[in-house]
Amino acid sequence: MVEAETDSPQNDDDEMDDWLAGPEGPRSDVDPELAELTPSIHYHRPIIMIAVMCFALYLLQRYTEEIQYFLSPAEPHVIGEVTDFPSRVNEDPTWKLEIPHNRLVEVAGIPSRTSLSCKSRSPTRYFKLVGSQVYIEQPIENLDTFECEQQTQRRTQYEIEDTAFFEGRGRAISMQQSGERYQAFRAFYEKTYGELFCASLDGAKLERRKSLLRQMLRNKQKAETGKDPSDAEVEAALAEETLCHDAWLIQIDKTPRQLGSWILPPIVLSLIVLWDIFALLLWIRRTVSVLRG
Repeated sequence: MVEAETDSPQNDDDEMDDWLAGPEGPRSDVDPELAELTPSIHYHRPIIMIAVMCFALYLLQRYTEEIQYFLSPAEPHVIGEVTDFPSRVNEDPTWKLEIPHNRLVEVAGIPSRTSLSCKSRSPTRYFKLVGSQVYIEQPIENLDTFECEQQTQRRTQYEIEDTAFFEGRGRAISMQQSGERYQAFRAFYEKTYGELFCASLDGAKLERRKSLLRQMLRNKQKAETGKDPSDAEVEAALAEETLCHDAWLIQIDKTPRQLGSWILPPIVLSLIVLWDIFALLLWIRRTVSVLRG
């Protein structure tokens, strides 16, 4: 009776040892032509790495202001009461309100032109402080979305503890430097209250407004004097008109350290960029080595 030959585990181990033995073992039997082949260069890899890096940098730049605000001083820049700002301008025409962008500020004044938004994460009250182009964004903690919608349908202003005077601190956002942000906010106040923000006027819109004001001033002076004013007189009158307003939005109770949760995404994106740079350098080094043979 012939015994069947079987492969033992020991034989399998010996074969594996031979395979891993390197040039001294069976691997020396590899076809010399295959051994002389040049390692392939994957040219698509740097394209993918650069694309990922560019996308990460694009997302990272969207967090620039949040990072800057997180690193800004925790002590507020005191603006004070804004109600007397018009009298300051009358006393000194060169005086101009200066509010630092993307900084914690402290402000006070009399609320006016109140509106209520139910579309935010929590119902939010917006209003303008009398005597200035300072607007307030104030979350309302004790108002749910359903009650908020009822308030807006009845067109009533939500009462807070003190509607006669407001005082608070928060993050100051310059409308001129906010870009496309708060576009809906500006559109609401422009449509509802006739406000005209400089941030909403591009070159073409600004020129149209100037043309309209020139025509109005020309007609006004003609009605007053009975003769057509010269272009120089119209331009002089136009220089005294207000074309638009710089404005600021104060986000109440948003302190720099409260934006700590915004730091995690930029950190992750920064690590992705650094890893892509490292991987790209390794690819370049390997490619140069292969090409040099």
